[in-house]
Amino acid sequence: MAEESPIHADPSAPIDVEVVGETPHVLAYRLWTKAPGEDRWAVAAEGHSEDGVPDVHAIGPLALGTLVAWWLGVGGPPESWFRAAIRFRQGGEGLEGGERRVRGRTGSRGGAVRSGEARIA
Repeated sequence: MAEESPIHADPSAPIDVEVVGETPHVLAYRLWTKAPGEDRWAVAAEGHSEDGVPDVHAIGPLALGTLVAWWLGVGGPPESWFRAAIRFRQGGEGLEGGERRVRGRTGSRGGAVRSGEARIA
């Protein structure tokens, strides 16, 4: 699998991360960060689409080279196609390389899991 492009961000400002469903599936998610030279991942945000709370979280500021990882759990009808996006912004503007598209199909029990990571550059 080809490595995705880095997310180009200002390391002196927080990054807003939005998790958004584009189909009527339920989403649960968790975001982690790992700074350069660190051994451990730190939970940066978590939530789900069923609570009525906007799924936008300010994380950072993040040093250049920081890894941001995510886990996305999807629930819906069995064997249904889903789409979601994870968007990274600063100052209300989308960042270069800052949108990750998540697509797939739920299994026979209506669930799916997707994960990934990106580097801040």
